[in-house]
Amino acid sequence: MRRGRYRGVFDLMLAEVDIAATLSLDPGATFQSEAYRFVLDDVELDDNVVRLSSRIAAISSIFDPGPRPQYEFFLRHRERREALRGTRLLRYDYVTMRAFGTYPVGGEATGFSRERTQIVFAFWRPGRGEGVFAGIDEAWLSGAELVIVRFRPSGSVERTLTIDDFPLPPPDTQG
Repeated sequence: MRRGRYRGVFDLMLAEVDIAATLSLDPGATFQSEAYRFVLDDVELDDNVVRLSSRIAAISSIFDPGPRPQYEFFLRHRERREALRGTRLLRYDYVTMRAFGTYPVGGEATGFSRERTQIVFAFWRPGRGEGVFAGIDEAWLSGAELVIVRFRPSGSVERTLTIDDFPLPPPDTQG
């Protein structure tokens, strides 16, 4: 087997992570922190997939002391020790209110943003190939809660990794 030397330079992004809120899955459940507000409108279980309809409003300014936190959503079933990470789907374009009008925007714009989102949860367990779908049923959902996790960017650090005597694949002879 051929050997070589591997050298990689990595820029690692650092973040403070904490549980911002734990909510019941009842419509109207609300989380608010500083200039961020989440309201749960509806919970649907269809074909072993959970969909949470929600509204999110946020206010930001160029005068904010640092980058605004990002939020991720998880369904957690404490008794079964299982959790699912949600995928946010933007249901409608959101708008940002500025001093000179209303503009459709994306990304890290400043101003007031309001969006209707759907957060989708599906449960996969490791198995052969891509995984085995374990399904979410009414019993699982009745014991679940919504966990909102806050990520606050806190810097970055550059690291270099060097591995001497790194195994290399055989040369491509089909070229």
